[in-house]
Amino acid sequence: GVCLRWFISYLDKRKQFTNINGVLGRENEVMYGVPQGSVLGPILFIMYINNLCNMKIDGKIVVYADDTCLLFSGCNWEDLRQKTEYDFNKVIKWLNNKKLTLNFNKTNFIIFSINKTLPPFNEISTHSCSNTTNCNCPKISIAKKTKYLGIILDCNLRWNFHVNNLIIKLRSIIFK
Repeated sequence: GVCLRWFISYLDKRKQFTNINGVLGRENEVMYGVPQGSVLGPILFIMYINNLCNMKIDGKIVVYADDTCLLFSGCNWEDLRQKTEYDFNKVIKWLNNKKLTLNFNKTNFIIFSINKTLPPFNEISTHSCSNTTNCNCPKISIAKKTKYLGIILDCNLRWNFHVNNLIIKLRSIIFK
């Protein structure tokens, strides 16, 4: 109906060009995406990735805006590694099918455990290519701490890193 035509007109046949010191670059048609900083951008993104949450994986998918967290548990370290790698690669494939890419520089893998023994692995493998013999896909190393939704979580679920980070920020504001 009318709403669909309005969305199509908003997204279809968009063009962009550069303007550097008054020199205009060549105009190019934008094939994918929404205008950055637009009011509709976040809601369109959420609509676009909404069915990610319905994906059948062994773990749990938690999404808040554009932050996504995959949670897994296992009976032992090998079970955890296998589930994580298998389902993480399913998510990467889903993203690729949607023409989305994962920012591996912002991707963390952290283990929360009451078990005092360390896992026998220090990274998980990802596979986003079809080359099974000579795969150069990124590996994700285990992190000791990570930031999720503004909260710094460490592998021991202690608040030291988060509290110290807040103290530093507050001191810089108070003693300006």
